[in-house]
Amino acid sequence: MSTDLAPPPADLLVDFDKLQATVNDDTTGEKTRRLAKYFAQAETLSQQMQLRATDFEEKNFAGLVSDAFAAARRIVLLAWQKTHGRELAA
Repeated sequence: MSTDLAPPPADLLVDFDKLQATVNDDTTGEKTRRLAKYFAQAETLSQQMQLRATDFEEKNFAGLVSDAFAAARRIVLLAWQKTHGRELAA
């Protein structure tokens, strides 16, 4: 199975590494939106890998990866919402 998912940019990794501080300090939501966008793109690519996979285990693994990226996206958005008391506008 080939993985077309490129690693996130270094500045995004820094934001993820300090996730709690990123969410707390991100009053405009720009950094959180960037994280959520990366997770959404990774989820989509994982779904595409799942569709292309021919082996059951590869399909299953790609599905789990897709689910994990979807969960990560939801978590950062909900964390921002809880921290700032409002929903993050798209």
